[in-house]
Amino acid sequence: EGEVQFWKEGAPEESAGPFHDERWDDENFVEMQEECGRLSAMNVAAGGGRGANVTVIALGLPVVSSRKKYDGEEDDDMRVVQSREEYIEDIDKLPMMKVFIPSLVEKLKHEKQNYRYEVYLGFDKGDPVFDNNEIRKQITATMKSTTGSSPIRFHWFQYEGFQGKVFWIYDDLFRQAYHDGADYFYMVNDDLLLLTPGWVDRFVGALEESSVMPGFGVAGPLDIRDTHKHHMCFAFHGRLHFEIFGFFYPPAFQNWWSDYWATLVYGPSATFWFKDVQVRNTEIEGRRYPAFWEGNDFFQEEVANGRKALARFCRCKAAGGEWKLASCRMSPFESSGLQTASKRIVVPRAGGGKRPRVEF
Repeated sequence: EGEVQFWKEGAPEESAGPFHDERWDDENFVEMQEECGRLSAMNVAAGGGRGANVTVIALGLPVVSSRKKYDGEEDDDMRVVQSREEYIEDIDKLPMMKVFIPSLVEKLKHEKQNYRYEVYLGFDKGDPVFDNNEIRKQITATMKSTTGSSPIRFHWFQYEGFQGKVFWIYDDLFRQAYHDGADYFYMVNDDLLLLTPGWVDRFVGALEESSVMPGFGVAGPLDIRDTHKHHMCFAFHGRLHFEIFGFFYPPAFQNWWSDYWATLVYGPSATFWFKDVQVRNTEIEGRRYPAFWEGNDFFQEEVANGRKALARFCRCKAAGGEWKLASCRMSPFESSGLQTASKRIVVPRAGGGKRPRVEF
């Protein structure tokens, strides 16, 4: 009971609409819905807006040059039977150069609003390709050549001890982007193919028009490769998400689980799953990491904690109180011994001189 089931028969019939997995309804869900309803009725405006003419979209992009190539078959629960690791050393063959960056540039031509895109790239210390200054300069130059005059900038970050823990990288990249002043945050893969133009307008519009309050909730597309899934992937958040939780994704999750966590926590009234906005997770060169199946052991607890946090936030705002940003807490896995000894090393971004980025 309470075990996550990712797969079910048949594809979603509706082309768009709210997300709701009734199997996870509990007293925390009911309380969260009631408190959000009270806040919604008060028509509370969002606070802390930057008021800039340009909306900044931060895209978190963990990258690795090694990919998991699988030998043999996979069993029913998608665990890997056997894998081998291969490296991609040709810049032009890197998935982000073949798939993500070209599709990003092409689809941005159709956006109506004034956006700037900041791509935050995170790589592992010791990666034979990305942890090489000369190669990284070549990659950056190639990306800038591909993006041309598009309003896209790139920022590199190096991490130690985060191998396979892709959501720890996402979380830190988005923290950096938050403190840089980004308005919205989109979790993407280096091999993600963006198929539908106008996706930014759709996602931003949905969050800004959230019935609870502007910026409240999560938005995302449909991965056409996995139409039989009943949860949304590739989550898109606003600043308010971080200000409520103090993190973007529970640090107990090393990889997987976070998109599903967000949709279950926010519930149907604030989960905007655009099934007519489509992407494809190509895995063109294989997977980047094995699945973190241990996340299933504490998934239900993290969903409950998230719903409780939303209920407290809505109750506080409805009463006219000031919600204090939680610290960037790492305790959920520090206390349980899940975190390996790690040290984050940040690479200075272009234009920053020799000074390293500020650690938050």
